[in-house]
Amino acid sequence: MTKDWLDFIDKSEAGTEQLLPPRIKGEMTTSSVAGENDLPFQEPPLGTYSLTGKALVDHVNHNQQLFKAEVDGNEDVYKYKLMDAKFVGRGPFEEEEYLYEDSDGADIPESFDARVQWPECPSIRNIRDQANCGSCWAFASTEAMSDRVCIASEGKRQVLLSADDLLSCCTSCRIG
Repeated sequence: MTKDWLDFIDKSEAGTEQLLPPRIKGEMTTSSVAGENDLPFQEPPLGTYSLTGKALVDHVNHNQQLFKAEVDGNEDVYKYKLMDAKFVGRGPFEEEEYLYEDSDGADIPESFDARVQWPECPSIRNIRDQANCGSCWAFASTEAMSDRVCIASEGKRQVLLSADDLLSCCTSCRIG
């Protein structure tokens, strides 16, 4: 069933016309993926948008036949990669046990702040957002190198090295 594009113009009370997709208007739509069958638009049940995991997969599979959704099992890995503070320490990875040598603490100051120690190096204050990029090594390396150049030159050379530039030479790295 083919509809004329004029069927999708909504005339608002203000007299302006807006082109609306048919599903917003709640009309019949034509889906070429489903074999040109007319599929009615249905509002999702209340609470649908808060489904996750198996409940979401079951809902998707029950309400459509175009593909089969499955729980992938890597949900914790994906959440961990979001780098959101609420997921810190909740990754699927076991925490390592750290062994410490006894020290009398003579060489360790009670507090240390690199921003105070080297105020002429603004790169020390920068925290770059790598988001879901798997190349933490590139971000950490370029940030540390930028800081070291500034510190070694006593603030005379201030550079912000680019993690993107470091990654650009590797075409097989994909996301990390």
